[in-house]
Amino acid sequence: MHFLHPLLAVGALLFLGPLIIHLLNRQRFQKVPWGAMRFLLAAHKRTRRRVRLQNLLLLLLRCLAVALLAFGLARLFVKDVGGALGGGVSSEHLVLVIDASYSMAHRESGAERSLWDGALEAAEKAAAEVIGAGGEVTAILADEHPRVAGRNNLRALQRYRGPGSGGCDLAGALRLAMQEVESVREVEKRSGSALVRRQRVLLLSDLQRANFAESAEAASAAVRAAAPTRSAVASAVRELVGAQVRVEALGLGPKEIASNVLIAELSVDQAVAVGDPLAVAVRVENRGPDPVSNVELSLWIDGLRQVAESGFALAADETATRTVWFNLPSAGQHALEVKLSCSRAGDIEVDNARGLVVEALEAPAVLLVNGRPASRGADYERDAAELLRQYLSFELEDGGLGRFRSEVLSWENFRERLRSPNELARYRAIALCDVPPEARLAGIENLGAFVARGGGLALFLGERLALGTPAADARAAADYEAMLRAPASVLGDAGEAAAELSLLPGKLSGIARAADPSFDYFRIGEVDFTYPAFRGMSAPSAQPLVRGPAIFAFAKLEPAADPLVRVGARYDDFEKWPFLVERRFGSGRVVCITTTASLAWTELWRQDRTAILLLHDLFDELVRPALPPSTLRVGQSIQWSTAYEPRELELIDPVQRSVELAAERSGASSGRFPIPPVMDEGEDARAETPGIWRLVAEPPVGTAGFGPGASESFYFAKNVDADEGRLEYETGDALAQRFPELALRAAGEATQSEAEATAEATRFLLWIVLIFLLAETLLNMVFSRSRTR
Repeated sequence: MHFLHPLLAVGALLFLGPLIIHLLNRQRFQKVPWGAMRFLLAAHKRTRRRVRLQNLLLLLLRCLAVALLAFGLARLFVKDVGGALGGGVSSEHLVLVIDASYSMAHRESGAERSLWDGALEAAEKAAAEVIGAGGEVTAILADEHPRVAGRNNLRALQRYRGPGSGGCDLAGALRLAMQEVESVREVEKRSGSALVRRQRVLLLSDLQRANFAESAEAASAAVRAAAPTRSAVASAVRELVGAQVRVEALGLGPKEIASNVLIAELSVDQAVAVGDPLAVAVRVENRGPDPVSNVELSLWIDGLRQVAESGFALAADETATRTVWFNLPSAGQHALEVKLSCSRAGDIEVDNARGLVVEALEAPAVLLVNGRPASRGADYERDAAELLRQYLSFELEDGGLGRFRSEVLSWENFRERLRSPNELARYRAIALCDVPPEARLAGIENLGAFVARGGGLALFLGERLALGTPAADARAAADYEAMLRAPASVLGDAGEAAAELSLLPGKLSGIARAADPSFDYFRIGEVDFTYPAFRGMSAPSAQPLVRGPAIFAFAKLEPAADPLVRVGARYDDFEKWPFLVERRFGSGRVVCITTTASLAWTELWRQDRTAILLLHDLFDELVRPALPPSTLRVGQSIQWSTAYEPRELELIDPVQRSVELAAERSGASSGRFPIPPVMDEGEDARAETPGIWRLVAEPPVGTAGFGPGASESFYFAKNVDADEGRLEYETGDALAQRFPELALRAAGEATQSEAEATAEATRFLLWIVLIFLLAETLLNMVFSRSRTR
């Protein structure tokens, strides 16, 4: 047993008061012999023993009443008071749910301890009390991947030196706590124990508002993407309470809002030419009620510090965007990091850095295959390949655009070049412009392999498919489809050897023509402005550039029902035929444009501004392989693939720890060898480490393009969820209204079960004090009456 207010227990010494008064009263009178008293003394000697016993009894009752009253005011606490008082409870099973989100690393300015330190101290104290009384403790770490950290082992908590780098799936952690409760009950049931074990869940958290979203709609998009189960906190609490489990929450954070300055977002063009200026837009947020000065941004490329911007200030709750310019030194992937520092000491460090992986390209080579070469006469207006060459080589005065190296080749020469598997390796993208359909194209497997390994293929359909009659158009469409069917083996599929896959992203069904081009024509109606080819025209003022030009004829292409097929834009005709359709094919992509450059077909390509923006954005996307993203959120696994089966794989994390990956890998698919998903799941409460990760792959000896001992590196940037850095906390009153089943208490306050035990013990002592006082009063009346007889 112990006291919640030990100093008040010293008041029990006041029981000496009645004794001291009694002793003082005995010394107050002087004995004087008197002859007439001898008869009274004889009577007193006969009753002296009885009177002394009565006085001692009254004195004892008075002393005990004073002592027990002091104990009651000091709030005596007896462990397992229910069992001590006949309740039948043997011990307690405590489930500690410790918030391990990165917001728990917050430390007030000038403070030595973070919220995480306070949570571990409270957890160790609660666990020690329960284990010391013979109970059981289960500790659960509540980050984005809740897990059991230890059972009945205080040392298991000591190895977690800091919270994780992600958010908190609180509902998932509470459901895991329910599983632990059911597991303990199942063990008790099998053992046949007649004793009842009290079960309690204690949440140690900063009570961040994002973790207690009432619904999925109330949470931000980033929160829902990180942990869709956060909105189920209320149901998880109700489930525990319904199972006779007390759920408590100890709030460790500030009252409502705390300051935090962080990098919320980086935005940059993911593919640029070597030497071209690259702009990095950095969005910095001051999420707090106080202004901040001396904010500095530093830019790091491949681990080397490049430029810095310092000395700017942020007002309270201000968001500022700073643009940093630099040039990429060489072709290939580059790891880019922006780091923030400021004068505020209480900020969370983990969100003061953010990374990206950018790719610098040499001027990419594009092959334009001309299926309808024209003379320099009137037919020159119909030459789609020559028009594309002009647009792709267009260069602005400031150096923008014009970064493609285009080569025009006739259809006949391309067919000869296609027979050799290595002839296409020099190009990043190929455009087939108005090529004639053939029943069979020799070397189509080489074209399919080119796309599957990451190349881009653009198909510009046009006059070679329009033979004049519907029957002839349908026959030409069927031949065109057959010409673009490649063996399935180019994707590494282990299916039937004779199986074929179409490079065409749909089925052709003829030509649509305007009845009278002078006043009846089509336009582009529906546009997906998130598609890369139309991003440059997504602003409301620029949208008429793509929707305005007249289109007189187009090939009717029905998109394939395939999740790898995407429609970028549709015409405004009744059937809504597509203007642009894309299909992922291995690590590359095929884009089909259903109209050609002929003035008899469209005026679209004669609109210079429209054509330049559309074609440059389209080929920017085509020259890049469609590989898994290299910029990830903390918690996502690293996925990559190579064009060869690596002999060795090594993963290096942001703090330069190296891990050699297992050699077992799955076979090739889509022309590439996938690397198994990789996650850093250490036991030190960090689900993953944010920053730049590097994967080093060593190809087999003799792999084309690699010398002896050569290796290849792939970079990945892992960033924290910026929403977790918004340090807004739930107040006790608001949380109590939304979660009435959740018992809230402040730091240092006794737990709910302790409070019940304390109240019961205090009531028990006060009743005894009252009984003693009543007994003393009654006995004093009885003894006084007996003495007067």
